[in-house]
Amino acid sequence: PSCEQQKYGILQEEFKSDAFRLLLVTIFFSTIRAPNPVEAIQDFFENFTTPLALAQANHRIVSAHLRRIPGVTWVDGKNMIKFAKSWVKCPPKPMAKTVHNFYTKGDDNLGWEIGHLWGVGAVAIDAWRIFCRDRLYGHVEENEWRSVVTDDPKLNAYLRWRKGKE
Repeated sequence: PSCEQQKYGILQEEFKSDAFRLLLVTIFFSTIRAPNPVEAIQDFFENFTTPLALAQANHRIVSAHLRRIPGVTWVDGKNMIKFAKSWVKCPPKPMAKTVHNFYTKGDDNLGWEIGHLWGVGAVAIDAWRIFCRDRLYGHVEENEWRSVVTDDPKLNAYLRWRKGKE
């Protein structure tokens, strides 16, 4: 996409205003190769509107809804429920950080606000830093994304595009 466009076109952009949904999309849906999965994913979120609703859901019902999303074949409802339960138990809070030995990128080697959540890996932390972390701390100007160095090709392309917009 050209630098004049408002959005680059990755899934995380569509869900960046809701950290829970952004992380779910990053962990479970970022490998979807369907032409336009956003509408189907939004349908999924209409059925499970909050982290608590997903945490309390029956895994068979969650899995049935997941099968309706084009390109989703391997995602298990049980794993999504585990993630939702970990969120409900302890959502991200400023200064409450968990160290991840596998993630040592950036200036903050003291841990990450989402490091304790089930299923969170390097790409989820990168997406969190790019799209959500500044809001958690109430920063009006988003700067965290500038220091992200990611191995994820889609997030990397997004960062190059965003830097080109400046």
